[in-house]
Amino acid sequence: MSKEERLTSYLPNDHEIIKETQEDGTILFKHPVGGQVSIDDIDLYSAVYGWLSKFQTLVNMLDDGDYGKFGTLFELILQNAESELKEIFSFIRQTIGHIQIETVARDSFPYRTGRVVSLSVKKLGEEVTS
Repeated sequence: MSKEERLTSYLPNDHEIIKETQEDGTILFKHPVGGQVSIDDIDLYSAVYGWLSKFQTLVNMLDDGDYGKFGTLFELILQNAESELKEIFSFIRQTIGHIQIETVARDSFPYRTGRVVSLSVKKLGEEVTS
């Protein structure tokens, strides 16, 4: 028999998702009326770093005049953020383990893309899921 858990969100307008753990350990995420919700599996560092790369793209789009005013400052902020995040995530990997998150995939209407529904930590060949 499968086990169901209702996942609520910290955002008031998010819809409820049901996490269903099947007898064989397979986990499915479903809408309360039954439709399956598509999920992406992503490394936490990649999820955070993705936002930095989007900001870098915006900096690259600045015209020469705006880049002259703000570009150097933005580049410095990005370099510092990237350096600090690499150090933080290196420390996390060494002390806690590798963090993997599962998020709602694009086109999973009515759910918010990127909503985190599961997290797992993997350290020294052992996996713990919460």
